[in-house]
Amino acid sequence: MNTESEAATTTPRRCAKCGACTAVCPVYQVSGRESLTARGRLHLLGKLTHPLSSRACREIFSKCLLCGACVQACPRGINIIDFFLAAREEAGEINITTAIKKALTYKVLDSGLLMRITGRSFRFLDHTLPAESGLRPRLGLSAASANAGGHSNFINSQPPAALKPQLLYFTGCLANHLQPVIARASRELVRIITGQELYAPPGQACCGMAAFNAADHQQALKLCKANITIFEQPLYNEQKIFTSCASCFAHLKSYPRLLAHDGQWAVRAAAFARRVEEFSSFLRAGITSAPQRKGKAKIKKIVYHDPCHLRFMAAEDQRDFNDAARQLIALAPGLELVELPHGSQCCGQGGLFRLSHPRLSRRIGRNLWQDFAAADAPLATTTCTGCLFQWRQGLSEAAVKAKVLHLAEVLLEAEDSNQR
Repeated sequence: MNTESEAATTTPRRCAKCGACTAVCPVYQVSGRESLTARGRLHLLGKLTHPLSSRACREIFSKCLLCGACVQACPRGINIIDFFLAAREEAGEINITTAIKKALTYKVLDSGLLMRITGRSFRFLDHTLPAESGLRPRLGLSAASANAGGHSNFINSQPPAALKPQLLYFTGCLANHLQPVIARASRELVRIITGQELYAPPGQACCGMAAFNAADHQQALKLCKANITIFEQPLYNEQKIFTSCASCFAHLKSYPRLLAHDGQWAVRAAAFARRVEEFSSFLRAGITSAPQRKGKAKIKKIVYHDPCHLRFMAAEDQRDFNDAARQLIALAPGLELVELPHGSQCCGQGGLFRLSHPRLSRRIGRNLWQDFAAADAPLATTTCTGCLFQWRQGLSEAAVKAKVLHLAEVLLEAEDSNQR
């Protein structure tokens, strides 16, 4: 292979301009702008000497959800996301407003103290606002969690660890600090289905996805190493690591790639990632027979939202995580799964994307809310905590009345109803 062709396999010039990425890009579908497709951005990177020196180009690269749809669609297997993240890191932020929004968000996620303060404020609103308050969905709060549980975060309120915990829990920021009802439901479900006790080791940090996507790779790697260190302590270094958040799962599984060139950390990251278990697939594997339907619960129609991080980012795992979620719903008493008329779609949340580009984020979600309304279901569920917030806020803005709950809450509620 000559130097030129060798370079082409590791640079944007490898793009064949076939347009496969264009057909699956949520941003292009609502904007119609070729420059906002993966093909368009790769063209800029390949043709311009310093493409990110232009404010217009930096704006173009910021308007990417990093959902991974283009990577899966690319017939040449180009890891497109890596090029875009590298470009973001080199260019820095586009403007001061975006920089402040992103910095505040992931610095809060990284700070235990700030997360505790945020969590207390969030839970105060969660337990104070009436279930019927219109502010609840606008804040990403479910009506079901009104006045439920205490005001402590999950890790600090859980029972002490057994001598050797059976199963470890990476809670993620939202389930620990903002909506511990998700963590409590997950713990109870794991106990019912597998008989194991779930324990969340204190000291765990944010998974680091927010910092990584904001191109603060130094901070992201710091969080990677902090989590690996916590979970490889002698008391914890053999057990599987369960997580209830799809985005956290995808990022935790990416630790070996992020630390691939960091000596012993690469080995430690690989060992850590092998232990990480996704919510739906883990619970589905624990069910050996269909639950006996005891009660006569009224059948509820429910829509399951496929998180992009499970559809695309975790594809290398070779498991269909979203199919496992559908199987759990099908096995649950009193639930009837309803599919959206136009199939799985991105909700437009994209981590910090909603903060940077709120109008574009809403436009992407608008088609999804219309599809959900057409499905005529009173309940929606997912396992991505970011998607949960987007769904609640989006349905509220679209004036669509429905409950949006994490799948752990839905399944536990179905089990409780079946026992009555």
